[in-house]
Amino acid sequence: MNKVIQVPTMFWTDHYERCGDYGNATVLKQGSRLTTVQLDQEAWDDLLGDAKHYAHPGQYDREYAGLVASAKATIRRMTNN
Repeated sequence: MNKVIQVPTMFWTDHYERCGDYGNATVLKQGSRLTTVQLDQEAWDDLLGDAKHYAHPGQYDREYAGLVASAKATIRRMTNN
């Protein structure tokens, strides 16, 4: 499976910085709000799992509110496609 999806740039950038490389993902276009990526099944599962991990607001300080919101938006985009 190769799927193209737009995800929030904030979460994609954070995910990339923690992982160190794109793995089996290809960035097709990066904007200030959304990044268009092509993901194989492994990259899809990795990104979705990472977003689910960061989407729990009680787990993190308020300083991460933007990342939590971006993770939730990533989940919505990935599960509504």
